[in-house]
Amino acid sequence: MPPKEKLPDSVIADFEKWIMMGAPDPRDGKAAPFFKPDWAKSKNHWSFKVPKQPDVPKVKNGDWPRTDVDRFVLAELEEKSLKPVGEADRRTLIRRLYFDLNGLPPTPKEVDSFVKDTDPQAYEKLVDRLLGSEHFGERWGRHWLDVARYAESSGKESNITYPHAWRYRDYVIDSFNADKPYNQFIREQIAGDMMRARDDKHRAELMTATGFLAMGPKSHNEGSRSQFAADLADEQIETMSRSMLGLTIACARCHDHKFDPIPQREYYA
Repeated sequence: MPPKEKLPDSVIADFEKWIMMGAPDPRDGKAAPFFKPDWAKSKNHWSFKVPKQPDVPKVKNGDWPRTDVDRFVLAELEEKSLKPVGEADRRTLIRRLYFDLNGLPPTPKEVDSFVKDTDPQAYEKLVDRLLGSEHFGERWGRHWLDVARYAESSGKESNITYPHAWRYRDYVIDSFNADKPYNQFIREQIAGDMMRARDDKHRAELMTATGFLAMGPKSHNEGSRSQFAADLADEQIETMSRSMLGLTIACARCHDHKFDPIPQREYYA
């Protein structure tokens, strides 16, 4: 256990000297190796390169694929001497569609109606109807709400309630239901307050979108305003990097990132 009183200045000086030496292990006298990432090599990782259009593979069973995506799947199956399963029956199909698109099971009446429907476009019409349902935005918007760390309170020590958090939740749901373009969806959440609004209603929508930045856990018990502001900015940066770039930038707040090509100097640039 460390002593209760302050260490002598001479001992502190020894520690400082030891750290400047690279904190070598006294058992063998060798300095601990410094972490020296190859930033140029790291930035050449495949995930940072522009995607290329691959050649569509040729398959033996040319009747099974309906799209080129199917050909990629089938090519892998044929390489492993496997065959795709047969088509699902209509009762199974309607349940899959309902759960996938709306997150809710179909009623017995809806199942019977679909099973008996002889229209060749019955499947396509059902897909369009489910995509047009308000439940579609609820089903798929919740995934973005998870990414945006949506909650109706601040969490942590105080756990202060956010009485108007639902407005951001509804904005996300409505955006999915309106088939809002993804680039517009992102811009509104990052800089909605800086965008030109058509009218007061649109301005309110843009301001609500910036709830993306206001969400997340917060330590309201933090006594230092500057520390609270720094932690808030760090949490916002980390959320944006994770949700939109697939990178964990927050590590570079304290040191050069060990897994992503982000040095500490770029974090504070």
